[in-house]
Amino acid sequence: MLFTLILAGVAGFLTPQIQPRLIELALKVLDEEQLPKGGGLDVAGFAIVMMVTAIVLTLLGASHSPLLLLIGGFLGYFQAEIREAVLNRKA
Repeated sequence: MLFTLILAGVAGFLTPQIQPRLIELALKVLDEEQLPKGGGLDVAGFAIVMMVTAIVLTLLGASHSPLLLLIGGFLGYFQAEIREAVLNRKA
C-alpha cells in the first residue's frame, strides 16, 4: 500500500510535465473542438496518468487501493501548494 502511495505521488508530481505531450497526442487523434476546454484538459490529463499508474501497479503485482491512488496523486500534483500553505501557516 505504501508503494501505491509513493508511485501515485510521483505520477501526480510528473503530471504537469506530461500533460503537454498528452494534449499533442490527443490533437493528433481528435479535432480541437472535441477536446475539453480549460481545466477539463488538466483533469483529463490527471485521469490518464492515474490510469497508467494503476496499470503499472497491476502489472507489478502490487495490491493497490483506488483511494490511496487518488490521495497519492493529489498530494503529488498539489505538493507545491501544500508545501506553501504549511510554510505560511508556521510563519
